[in-house]
Amino acid sequence: MNCPRPLTRRVALSACVAIAALLAPLAAQAQSYPDRPVRIIVPFAAGGGSDVVGRAIAQKLQEKLAQSFVVENRTGAGGSLGALQVARAEPDGYTLLLGSSSEITQFPSVKPDVGYNPEKDFAPIAAIAGVPLALAVKQDLPVNSVSELVD
Repeated sequence: MNCPRPLTRRVALSACVAIAALLAPLAAQAQSYPDRPVRIIVPFAAGGGSDVVGRAIAQKLQEKLAQSFVVENRTGAGGSLGALQVARAEPDGYTLLLGSSSEITQFPSVKPDVGYNPEKDFAPIAAIAGVPLALAVKQDLPVNSVSELVD
């Protein structure tokens, strides 16, 4: 069966448009983040738990995204000095904070003029780790609950 020429051209044009539409996201993806090194600010000392986790994450991100991820330790003031550095950085995704409850909730509650607003200056990306906490008392203390302990 022979198709008339105008129909063949329309089918070919439609196919080209469809292919271009499918390839457009790939072209945009080729220019995606990150296209330069990324800093991960760890607001605690080198060698500690946050630093070890931060370096492991940086290594995996570097392998997956073929870009440098550099861990910088910025200690002091319960983690708030490192958090302040990230809060003041350009909001472009190239300065990340490996945050914890210390600089996000605890220190700003104690010192409200910390220099940043945890709710407005940071956007959570991912939960990385959890730290279980326990409240313990001496075995011969006659309490069996937190309320009994408080009383």
